[in-house]
Parts: sequence; structure tokens; C-alpha cells
Amino acid sequence: MTPKQIEDETRALFKPHYDRTNNYELCISQRHRAKRLIEEVGWHDLFPYWENYLHSECPTEDDVENFCHWFLSYGGEERPIPDPIKFCGYIHYRLDACAYDCKYQDMLDTLSIEVLRRAGLIVGWSDPYYAPDQDPRIAAEVKRLRDLEQQSLGDAFK
Repeated sequence: MTPKQIEDETRALFKPHYDRTNNYELCISQRHRAKRLIEEVGWHDLFPYWENYLHSECPTEDDVENFCHWFLSYGGEERPIPDPIKFCGYIHYRLDACAYDCKYQDMLDTLSIEVLRRAGLIVGWSDPYYAPDQDPRIAAEVKRLRDLEQQSLGDAFK
């Protein structure tokens, strides 16, 4: 499969709007499509395309939320992520997850806990007080990204 084909397949997998009322057949067919793509390309080679999609084609919070729901639906959290803190931190940054009343909190907790658990960075659901948005490693990544954003904004006015 060529890089262009992988990019096109990635768009096809993440572009449909995900919500709990989605057509059941659509969800099943999308999961089968993702499974075939993972098997054909290999997770190690595919993940950078998915992460690039998140960074380049998800300009709004709703787009990031949509990506996360599909990512969970495709079992992405069950696979190794090259830099799980960076990945989770970016999503928390984009969804402003350190805000106490974040509307995405349940989905973010599930995604982050599973990604970090898979990476061996946390024990999993065994600590009832663990909260990804309070994890100092994720908080540091969110701060780093906010600082970069502020620096970019400052550079724009020079």
C-alpha cells in the first residue's frame, strides 16, 4: 500500500462523525476496515499516519473528540504507542483537559489510562484516585505545548 493510499484510508476511517447513535452497520464496517488496514500495513508503520491525521486534520475540539472515539473503537489504545505521554498530553492539551469541568473527561480518562497502562507507565484501574489530567507527566506535556503556543503567538507579533 502506498503512503497516499494509507493517508486516504486513514481519512476514511476517522472522518465520519462518531456518536452513540451512529448506524451500527457503519461502526462494524469501520472496525473491520481498520482491522484490515492494521493487518496490511502493520501497527508500527500505521500509527504515524493516524497521529499525523490527529495533528493536521483535527482543527477543532470536536474533531479531536471524534478522532479519540474512533481510535478507541478501533482498539488503538490496546496497541503500543511510541511516546504515550506525548500522545496523551497532546490530546489533553487540545481538549483543554486540565479544566475541572472538561466535557470530554470520561473519554479522555479511558483513552489515557489504557494507553499508559499498555505502556507500563501505570498499573491501570487499580488506583481509584488516579486521574490522567492530574498526572504530572501529562500536565508537563500540556504545559510544554501551551508554552510553545504562547511562543508562536508572541513570534507572530514580532
